[in-house]
Amino acid sequence: GIGQSDTFYDDREGSSAIVADKKNTTAFRLAFPLGGGLKIDLSQQSFVNFEFGVRPTFDDLLDGVSESGNPDKNDWYAFGGMCIGYRFASDDADGDGVVDAKDKCPGVAGERQFRGCPDTDGDGVQDKNDECPLIAGAKTMNGCPDSDLDGVADTEDECPDVKGLQRLQGCPDADWDNVIDKNDACPNTPGLPEFRGCPDTDLDGIMDLEDNCPEIAGLPQLGGCPEGHENAKIKEIPEEVVDTTITVVVNVPTATPEAVLPDLSEAETPVIEENTNPSDSEQETDSPDLTEPADILSDTPVANPASPKPSNDSPDKTVLPAFEMIRFATASNELLPGEKRQLDKIAAILPDFPQYNLLIFGYTDNVGNDVLNQQLSEKRAKACYDYLLDKGINPERMSFKGFGEMNPIATNETPQGRAKNRRVVLQLQPE
Repeated sequence: GIGQSDTFYDDREGSSAIVADKKNTTAFRLAFPLGGGLKIDLSQQSFVNFEFGVRPTFDDLLDGVSESGNPDKNDWYAFGGMCIGYRFASDDADGDGVVDAKDKCPGVAGERQFRGCPDTDGDGVQDKNDECPLIAGAKTMNGCPDSDLDGVADTEDECPDVKGLQRLQGCPDADWDNVIDKNDACPNTPGLPEFRGCPDTDLDGIMDLEDNCPEIAGLPQLGGCPEGHENAKIKEIPEEVVDTTITVVVNVPTATPEAVLPDLSEAETPVIEENTNPSDSEQETDSPDLTEPADILSDTPVANPASPKPSNDSPDKTVLPAFEMIRFATASNELLPGEKRQLDKIAAILPDFPQYNLLIFGYTDNVGNDVLNQQLSEKRAKACYDYLLDKGINPERMSFKGFGEMNPIATNETPQGRAKNRRVVLQLQPE
């Protein structure tokens, strides 16, 4: 700023120093005001102000002494002050200490940290963002409590007092079979949802707890045992089971009941025409065609493996075996002991058909994610491929592929139907 000062020299007027000062003085002096202040609201009506500052000047005559006092230093000065104020008019309608102009919830008393909006339960989440505004909770749970600290808010947690899994709505699953422990009849043994979490080892649609022959596929009316077994006990079949069984047998003749495995000596083998004239072939390939063959999609009965030789009486025809399908447990690609024996029989007869390649197709039921089911079907097919490879079958004679949930041979609405759809199909194809 620019200012003009009048110097009062008191009783020293006329001295040589004062005469020199008057001679050197100018009408205007230049100064830079520097300062700051602080205002604190004590309440909605009262407040206090603090102010301080400093004034650098470019003049040495503000104090009336220059040449005779301190000729090498200009007359800087500092100042400070405090003010206490009171507002007689109020502009805070809800009286929460936040003036209406800045209050985001002016009609409801709230918290200053939320600019006047309330937090009823005092959990640090304002009511408008709090999914549980009357119960103190965690910010990570949008203001709702999580008593068992499993990452699922109590309002959505089906087991709020026990730490569980988020994918199971906060309930525990000790055996990881996707059946929560409180609903699992076999909580420490992986099982199937349709059997309340209990296993069905032999895949005959009867859970082990009720199966008189838990490791051998059997019939419901015989307590889960095959005919002639010492533990077979005839019992009444519920009407709905009878209806389901009839439906499967009539509509899906390919689905031979898993409990009744046909005797190898009585296996029926379909006759497949062999093309002996290369000119009649549309296309020749060096490896098996991985396009799913039509007879897998049809209702052609599937027999047990047999090992007939090519017929000498009819050189244009070869009698081929039709192989029993390989079954799997839910969400598994592990070969069961009975299925390994079936693959052993197939490996034994393949050398009798050197002009044929083996196609291996994997499938699943419709439970679960489509992408994961596709991957699982490929793993099942490869499990059979690897097993036959270990048995000495030439890899150039085999190909495998997974088809996921495609082409079910039974209904996926029943445990028995889903057990039939969890399969691998093997079929011979001319080179």
